[in-house]
Amino acid sequence: MALNPAWAVDIHNSDDRDYEVAVISEDEEGSSTFILYAGGSEEGVCESCRISVEGLGTIDAEGADSIEIVGGKLTKKSG
Repeated sequence: MALNPAWAVDIHNSDDRDYEVAVISEDEEGSSTFILYAGGSEEGVCESCRISVEGLGTIDAEGADSIEIVGGKLTKKSG
């Protein structure tokens, strides 16, 4: 099932290093892990989830939120 891109969480890595990212579904029943490369992005990773970034911590996101890694910190812009 494809997510509606207008209501799906995006992740952007503005740092110059790669990070391992885990996306944990809201019900914690499912998760996926991937490498987010320096300067890279992943769009539509979930509708409502917890995002864990290696060495940076976790952040909850939903809907059209945009998660960004900048200067070794996680930030969130609500959509």
